[in-house]
Amino acid sequence: MVDQIYNKLAKDEPVEPPQIALLLSIFASTTYSWTSLDLTAHPGLFENVEEANAQSPLWVKGCLDLVDRAGRCASRSVENIQAMIIAFFMLVNFEGITLRYTSLLNQAISMARDLGFHRLDHSHPIANTARPTPGTVAEEIGRRIWWYLSATDWMSRYASPHEGIYTIIPHQITTRKPFNANDDDLFDGMPNSINKPLCEPTEMSYFLQRIRLGELCRELCDRMPVDAMPGEPASHAQVLEVDAKFNKFMMGIPVFFRLSSSENSPELTPGIIIQRYILNSLLHSHRCKMHLPYITSKYANSASYAYSRKTCLDAARQIIRTERLLEREAVAFVHTRFRISGVLQSVFIANIAFLLDLCFHSDHGEYDPIRKAELLDACSILEDAWNQSPMISGLIESLNSVARKYKLPLPFMANIDRSSTANSSTLSTAMSGLGFTPSHVADVNAPSSTNITASSNNDLSSVPGPAQVNLDMPFFDWESFSAEMEVDSLDWNALLNELDSQYFASSMPSTR
Repeated sequence: MVDQIYNKLAKDEPVEPPQIALLLSIFASTTYSWTSLDLTAHPGLFENVEEANAQSPLWVKGCLDLVDRAGRCASRSVENIQAMIIAFFMLVNFEGITLRYTSLLNQAISMARDLGFHRLDHSHPIANTARPTPGTVAEEIGRRIWWYLSATDWMSRYASPHEGIYTIIPHQITTRKPFNANDDDLFDGMPNSINKPLCEPTEMSYFLQRIRLGELCRELCDRMPVDAMPGEPASHAQVLEVDAKFNKFMMGIPVFFRLSSSENSPELTPGIIIQRYILNSLLHSHRCKMHLPYITSKYANSASYAYSRKTCLDAARQIIRTERLLEREAVAFVHTRFRISGVLQSVFIANIAFLLDLCFHSDHGEYDPIRKAELLDACSILEDAWNQSPMISGLIESLNSVARKYKLPLPFMANIDRSSTANSSTLSTAMSGLGFTPSHVADVNAPSSTNITASSNNDLSSVPGPAQVNLDMPFFDWESFSAEMEVDSLDWNALLNELDSQYFASSMPSTR
């Protein structure tokens, strides 16, 4: 496609707008994740990382302009959908789950339906000139697109302002799931035998596990009471039922995606290594959020909810462990991981779990030293991310504003050097000028307080545990933490709802 575009431009021939939209979205994703390693690999392309990162919002805006044009012209194409998928991935990293993100996701789903991607394997397909020819690579790409959108729809409705309301209905889908096969394995007229066992790693391995995770999130949405107060959890029995499915899912993931087997894994591609950590982070963050309400005072002294408290904290620990193990991998993703919103949100939910457990489970103001260490360890990751993500400032400030209201002091706020933002104004200016609302400015070259060892051999015994964290860190007064809290008067639903509304409101585009 790239060669076709540039050949046409060289001949002064017209180029299809959807192809240009897809190309611009690729440019946006590439420049957003550009690091000093890329400067070395591609000298002369950019003067510095800041110049590359500042271009990303420009490419996104160009892509969105072409997507808007397609909507006005009722143009439908695979390239348009692919461009929208990359664009809303960029938007969620810039802004979070905003109205603009949701609108673009819905637009992509609608266009995929128009192309018949939801019924590619129907026994009586509807005549549609835009529908891919059966048995072709284009049809298999259509399956991949449809199931990616389905999983995204279900997962984003599990934890967002549109919680519990998804748009893709399972019984209306007559498209099978994609093959577990590499791109090079696909060809027109391919037989079903190219589908490999799930235990064999391919470029689609993570994709297929993500679909199953989306299905679990959809099942949890289905169990949410429609007349419940915002933030009110489903019944505990329903939560336990879904949790059992999460457990079954985690037990069934391929061995190459399990953190426990990372030391003994055969040589894997960087893609599989990265996907291993992303999948584990996603799984544990969803599980942590599912059990989070049962940490609060309403359930604190009930033995019936002890399992949920333990599960929530275990999931939070696994999120932090996953992050610490990823730091040790010799992959470029280590340097840009905090620019992916899902990574940050997982660490963020772990921080909330540790903080609330300290609030509701102290012994007359005496706090479990292990829990204190876990909270400080989790907070240190957010500190490391402070200069590396457009979203981190919004996450921390929204939590801190609510925590101040309820007198829940946060350990990391006093230790963050806000003056460091002055070194990265280029991306902030670019994003604001193009209608985006960056919460903070990213600087992927900022030094991290974490010592990263470039090693693919994960020695679990050397990964810092909570007991190795200094509890006497100078930036936080634990006595003040105890004296200032008003835990007894804390309304969990009000706190969580206010946190959601403040964060999502602060993430709204400035053009709105």
